Amino acid sequence: MSLARSLLLSDASGITFLGATTLADSGSLSLPGGLQEDDFVIVGVGTDLAVTLTLPSGWTSASVASGGTPSNRVFYKKMTSSPDTSVTIADDATTPEGSVAMAFRGVDTTTPLDVAVTTASGATGD
Repeated sequence: MSLARSLLLSDASGITFLGATTLADSGSLSLPGGLQEDDFVIVGVGTDLAVTLTLPSGWTSASVASGGTPSNRVFYKKMTSSPDTSVTIADDATTPEGSVAMAFRGVDTTTPLDVAVTTASGATGD
C-alpha cells in the first residue's frame, strides 16, 4: 500500500488532499500552493540509475533505496508557521529523476505515518 493511500485511509473523514506537483529532473520542486501550518507534505523521488538521493534539510526520511538500480527516496515534512514553497531535489551525480510532492491537511501531526521506515542501500531490483 502506498504511503499516500495509508494517509488517506488512516482517517478518511478528516484528511484533505490539497494537491500535487511534479518535477522531471533535479532542481527545485515547487510544492502545492496554499500550504498552512501543520499541513503535511510527502515527496517521492526516483531514478533508474545508481545514485545517492540527498535528504533535504528539515525533512524526515520515510523510505530510501539509494545507490542501487533503481534509486528512490520518500521523505516528508509538517509545515511550520512559514510553510515551504519548494524543496531541492539533488543527488551525487548529474542524473535525471522524477519527483512528486503531495500535500495533505488534517493529518495527525504527532504520528503522521502508520508504516515503518524502510531503508535499503545498494539494492538491485527490477
